Amino acid sequence: MLVKEKFKIKVPFQKSRTESNGVDDEFSSHRNDISGNEYIKYFRDGSKLIIHNNDRVDLLNNEGVNCLNIESTESRLIVNINGLEINISSLKSIKLEADFISLNSRSEIEMYAETRIVNTCNGNVENKISGSFIQTASENKITSDLGDILLKANDNVVMLGEKVLLNCE
Repeated sequence: MLVKEKFKIKVPFQKSRTESNGVDDEFSSHRNDISGNEYIKYFRDGSKLIIHNNDRVDLLNNEGVNCLNIESTESRLIVNINGLEINISSLKSIKLEADFISLNSRSEIEMYAETRIVNTCNGNVENKISGSFIQTASENKITSDLGDILLKANDNVVMLGEKVLLNCE
């Protein structure tokens, strides 16, 4: 095993065809390059893993696009994942935790749960929507534990129902 101490990553060193005495094992048609600055592991599909001595690891696909980049600085570890499709799966749970989390989609964000979705915030929640806000449920409840419920419209406020009850409990 070749060990790159800086990253503490164990990388299997694979023999070339000449080093393996002509035996055609699973690694014999692939090569590894070791230079003073980096270790390169080539995969069958043409992709390669590059471990740089300057605190960086890159995984490039067979077209040379960097799909995974891990960079270590003095103060933090930075991980970038790029791909046509990225799937994350877990049998139990997935937890994202950070000081700030940003989700950005060029078209849609869809959330689905079998039983329920819970949003909890200790501060204020603000939805800014340039289009319509459509909410459909078998029952809608709006409760204000402290203070008013304010409905404000630039035009009409319309309430439709079999009965519209005011000041009733």
